[in-house]
Amino acid sequence: MTSSSPRTTRTPKKNSPETSFSTFSKIDGDLWTTDPVSPDDLTGLGMRFSDAIRHVEAGSGWVVIDALGVLLMYAEDSRVCRFFQTLSNRVRAKEVHGVYFANHDAVAHETYEQLRAMCDAEYRVE
Repeated sequence: MTSSSPRTTRTPKKNSPETSFSTFSKIDGDLWTTDPVSPDDLTGLGMRFSDAIRHVEAGSGWVVIDALGVLLMYAEDSRVCRFFQTLSNRVRAKEVHGVYFANHDAVAHETYEQLRAMCDAEYRVE
């Protein structure tokens, strides 16, 4: 991921290969997870992330964060945005792919726009 690429917004068609996520079922390599951490403990989550990112292969690995909306339920929007900025910057610095999920309809518009601004592309699944 590079921040120099223009941000795009695309809405894949239902049942298209882009929305089936079939590529996730073909993982070839290790899958690293951690012990549970409370969603309001952004410091603890950051520490677990620091441990995990060391195991991601630079230049070709993936980081998937699928619960940004959950974090927003437990912590203030501004804290979650700062936390996400730190995570996304570390993903970029490692030169790996980052995939982040947030339900557009469940997140305040201003917060969603702040999160979106930290990403290179946006894909909506309707």
